[in-house]
Amino acid sequence: MKIRNLMVLCCAVAMLSSCKAPKSMAITELQGEWSVVSINNQAVNAEENGKDVFIGFNTADASVYGCAGCNNMMGSFDVKVPNGQLTLDKVGSTRMMCPDMKTEDALFKAMAQVKGYAQGENGQVVLVDENKQSVIVLAKRCGAMTAEELAGEWKIEKINGVIVPRNLDKTPAMIFDIKESRLSANGGCNVLNSNFTIEGQNITLSEPMSTMMACPDMETEQKLTKAMSEVVAFGKVSDSKAGLFNKDGMMVIELVK
Repeated sequence: MKIRNLMVLCCAVAMLSSCKAPKSMAITELQGEWSVVSINNQAVNAEENGKDVFIGFNTADASVYGCAGCNNMMGSFDVKVPNGQLTLDKVGSTRMMCPDMKTEDALFKAMAQVKGYAQGENGQVVLVDENKQSVIVLAKRCGAMTAEELAGEWKIEKINGVIVPRNLDKTPAMIFDIKESRLSANGGCNVLNSNFTIEGQNITLSEPMSTMMACPDMETEQKLTKAMSEVVAFGKVSDSKAGLFNKDGMMVIELVK
């Protein structure tokens, strides 16, 4: 009987040792913008109060930013720590009030508990507390999207996270002609024509050719032109929104149908 018990114990130990340990992640792999999928195992509405709930990490300057569902947040985090360690206790926010603050309240409470991170399933990142328990689950904000889904006309909602003005001569928009690989855009004044190539979700825009009109407000157009020069990828943000992202995974142009 003792021999049999010993064999069972050895088999159990062998099975445990053969299990794959979670893949370690360097702090730089947090770079970019992440949608908040769940908080304390409770699913999060992708658009709370009409805003995307997300967290962005810039490992180059150790800054963290995003939207908690109502207010914008900003702060810093320590990048000079061992892999797997993370605290988000140096984050502040704007002070607006919205009809529904439940998600925001839950997110800030969970962020205060974060002590580390680990790789989750399907490319997700899990932020954990001091007991290694999941408190926040994140997924890349640049969601899966085909070229066909990108096709057509989109209104430009934001440029570098800032809502575009609504009082311009023309409504800022982008039209993607997938068949001809052509993009027609405007930032409120001139038409900007560009060619593009797509490989998977990577997209390269040629330098745009512009009409030569002068309008009272050219600032949005200038910001759009600069943002277009930084675009390297596109992805779905929600059923009605898409984003154009730079090489650091940051959304530089937000589009809405």
